Amino acid sequence: MASRQQFPDYVEVDYEAGAGEDPEDYPGTARKIEKAIEVVHEGLTEYERPAVMWTGGKDSTLTLYLVKEVVEEYDLETPPTVFIDHFQHFDELLSFVDRWADRWDQEVLFARNDDVGDYVDAHDLGPGDEIPVAELSEHNRHHIRWDEQEGRADETFFSSRHDPEVYPPHDRIQPILQFAEADVWDAFWSYVVPESVPDYPEGHVPQDYDDLPDGVTHADLPISPKYFEGYRSLGSEISTERSDQKPAWLQDLSTEERAGRAQDKEDLMERLRDLGYM
Repeated sequence: MASRQQFPDYVEVDYEAGAGEDPEDYPGTARKIEKAIEVVHEGLTEYERPAVMWTGGKDSTLTLYLVKEVVEEYDLETPPTVFIDHFQHFDELLSFVDRWADRWDQEVLFARNDDVGDYVDAHDLGPGDEIPVAELSEHNRHHIRWDEQEGRADETFFSSRHDPEVYPPHDRIQPILQFAEADVWDAFWSYVVPESVPDYPEGHVPQDYDDLPDGVTHADLPISPKYFEGYRSLGSEISTERSDQKPAWLQDLSTEERAGRAQDKEDLMERLRDLGYM
């Protein structure tokens, strides 16, 4: 475990929880949701200043929904939601975030690194030069999964990031590690959508972009329309391609989920994770 230097001493969580496990250790979507709620509740009650990272993608939206449900069930304070704007998002994704932040009554803080270029210019930096950690913003991440890629298979539900030389010390609370991609979609169509969309027909899973129940539009669903268009991952408009013509949940989910992202190489991902990439 990383050093506890400069990290609050009041935090008492099991940093090994989830070690050596995989999605099959939590059979069924209901069991996975039960575990996620347990982790979310512990995170909201154990930490004094929790925050939820939201990208508008399926994983972070599921996480946000679970946080919302736990807050309502246990009458807890709603944590702020942070959206990291890298200026390359799909326009539809930004509209989705605005819409569902309003419907779920979430306070969204848009984190934008507007002045990093000023630091680069002032210090005459070039490609490959490093910016000190002290000059970067502090962020936490909450919505990765074991099955996404090999570099995340060893993550735990409470993951320490305490080395001040690498990033501002923080913990990552990761309640949906136990979900495989198919489980995420099952959670949406079995729980999130029916509970978020009034009178949504039980068991209806759209088979194409236009296969929506009468009176329901894409704007009514807590799922980005880009997933209906065939995208399985929504990293960046300029570096992400659709993986099929079929909606994401109908595709072959045994194939690599992030294959549509140009930057997805395991060695690079490991380096990015060390630097705080979510």
